[in-house]
Amino acid sequence: MQFAEDVVTGTVQDDAALVEHHQPVDQRQHGHAVGDNFLKMAATRLSRVLHKSDTLARLGGDEFVVMTGELQSTTQAHELGLKLLEAFSSPFALGGIQVQVGLTIGYAIAPIDSQDGAGLIKLADAAMYSGKQSGKFCVRRNTGDLALSSA
Repeated sequence: MQFAEDVVTGTVQDDAALVEHHQPVDQRQHGHAVGDNFLKMAATRLSRVLHKSDTLARLGGDEFVVMTGELQSTTQAHELGLKLLEAFSSPFALGGIQVQVGLTIGYAIAPIDSQDGAGLIKLADAAMYSGKQSGKFCVRRNTGDLALSSA
């Protein structure tokens, strides 16, 4: 089975879960320059897990999206999410301090969950927010059942 597009969205959180908001990292605690450096380091860690043909993009704030066509099964999509979580298991060195950061991941799979990119991102985003509400630091797929409750 070949998936044309698989979408994963995640939020970086600064509490051993994911970074719910990276604002505490950049504004309140350490300044914008450290926050900007953190986002670059987070993107680098995420990129190391991905294939060269995958796309990683920052949606804004602390949210990133991954698009991949390299997955052959729904199990591989979940395994990719777990690898992305693992990439955040060690602390980030930011301006001479160590900051433990985690990740919450929501994902959706084309063409099973949705046929278009915007629909996939909406489903993945709802799954991510559902994961954050359930304790964070998790990987959650949205097959359509979470879209309305997270709107």
